[in-house]
This record gives sequence, structure tokens and C-alpha cells, in this order.
Amino acid sequence: MTAPPGPVVVQLSDIHVGSRLARAGATPEGELDRAVAAVARLDVPVDLVLLTGDLVDHGAADEYERLLRRLAPLTARGVRSLLVPGNHDDPAVLAEVATRLGAHDALARDVGLGPLRVLTLDSWIGGGADGGRVGPEQCAWLDAALGADDRPTIVAVHHPPVPIGHAGLDSMRLADADALGAVIARHPHVERVVCGHVHRGVTVRWCGTVVTTAPSSIRQFAPAFGPERRFPKSDETPAMVVHVWTGGALASHVVEIRPDAHDGT
Repeated sequence: MTAPPGPVVVQLSDIHVGSRLARAGATPEGELDRAVAAVARLDVPVDLVLLTGDLVDHGAADEYERLLRRLAPLTARGVRSLLVPGNHDDPAVLAEVATRLGAHDALARDVGLGPLRVLTLDSWIGGGADGGRVGPEQCAWLDAALGADDRPTIVAVHHPPVPIGHAGLDSMRLADADALGAVIARHPHVERVVCGHVHRGVTVRWCGTVVTTAPSSIRQFAPAFGPERRFPKSDETPAMVVHVWTGGALASHVVEIRPDAHDGT
């Protein structure tokens, strides 16, 4: 008999609460409701829902309030959420709202899940910048945190540190990827670096580990492999990534977020 899976981490990304980016006839809030319902329908217990940035669209307090209200059904089921800021976010406003609503633990940077560990980085620059940077202080913190515990680890950051072969999206990735990569390369127990930002599911080998980007929960960018800096939209279904620790490795499944048969959509 196959042993049940180890910790299960569901990754949602690029929710953009408050935007008009969702597919025709949909809203980011409605798509997030569907995502939360899809998590509840999985046939394994979920240990953590990891949201890898662009949680909201304008970094406004009311957007974060709407986001956290929609994550409340997960909390009611005993599923913890972990929030990573993206370039559309405002980390200070997010922290204020999360603290006021009693959800400050969703901003933790180091979460243990038995045999697996999740560490988060903030790549927000501010000033309307689309790209990201983690900076020397966070690189030093990550180096120390990884050196103190050799459990297999997921490192979560919004901006991918590696090109994905999309000229437009690659122009706004992590600016100090080399510094972060030097840290990652020193710690072979980094099982995965997980990111958002690109609204596509992409897998790339990097610095001795694997980078996995998550699709958006509201709308994907279409592939654009030419040299032009383009951002074509796609009608692909919103999706999430289900990361399952199998006991010896992390298996990552891209799962479409389809409406429940009973929700009338």
C-alpha cells in the first residue's frame, strides 16, 4: 500500500483583488472564491496555502480586507495561509490590515511543516516598479536560516530569478538574482524556489535547484517566445499548483481551477 503523501502546499498566485484583469464575465474576487472552493475539494489534507504575490492590484487596505475575508473559509477548515507580497502590493498596508484582522501569522517568513520547511522573501521595490529585488539583508537572513536547518525547503518569492523565455516578462524579473542564486547554490536542501508574477506555469533548472512559477488564479499571459516585448492575454483556465512532498522529493501538479458543478457557473 502506498503511504499517504507528506505535507501538501497549494500555491495560488497573482490574484489581483480589485483589478479588471479577470476573464470576461469574472472578477478576481469570484475567481479567488472558486480557488478556495477548489482547495477544499482536493482529496488530500492541505497543510498550507501559499499565495505568491500580487495579492491585490493597488495595495489598498480595502482590497486586503476583501482578500482576507475570502481566505477565511480556509482558516475555518484549519488550513493556514501564507502571503508573499508582489509588485502590485504594499507590504506595510498588508501588514497593518493583517494585524488588525488577526491574521498576522499569514506574514510569517519561516514555517515548518514537519519534514518540509517554507521560507518567504519580499521582492517588492515600490514606486510602481514592475521588477523586484530581495536585497543583501534578506539574502543574509536566508543564508543563515538555511544554514541552521537542513530540512528540504521551499523558498517563495514573487519575482522569478531566472528567465523563462518570454521577452516581456523577463524584462521585469528579480534584479539581484545572482546574489540570491549564490545563497541557493550553497544549500542543496533547497528543494524548490516557487514564484508568481508571470501568470504562467513554468519550470526551470537554476543554481542547483528547480524554479517553479505558478499560473494566475484569474488570468494567464499567453506564451510569447519572440524577441518583442509583448504581453498577450490567454483564455487558459485559472490554475493552482499543488506541491506534494512524497518523502524523497517535491512533486508539483498544475491543477485547473474549475467551478464546482453546483455553483451555477
